[in-house]
Amino acid sequence: MNQDYAILINLFAGLFLAVAQSIYIVQLVRKQITPSLYTWLGWSILVVVGLVSQLVEYGWNWTL
Repeated sequence: MNQDYAILINLFAGLFLAVAQSIYIVQLVRKQITPSLYTWLGWSILVVVGLVSQLVEYGWNWTL
């Protein structure tokens, strides 16, 4: 039962991140926003934190 909730939460989080990235890319293409150094730094830190948390939890795997 707990595994079912984990899958749902993971799917929701993945969907949320995909939608957020899509909105950001569309706004970049339409030139509604211009990225700054802080934006790139923030996204980079977010990706690194996600990668490190996966490595700590599961270890290195080719699917990462």
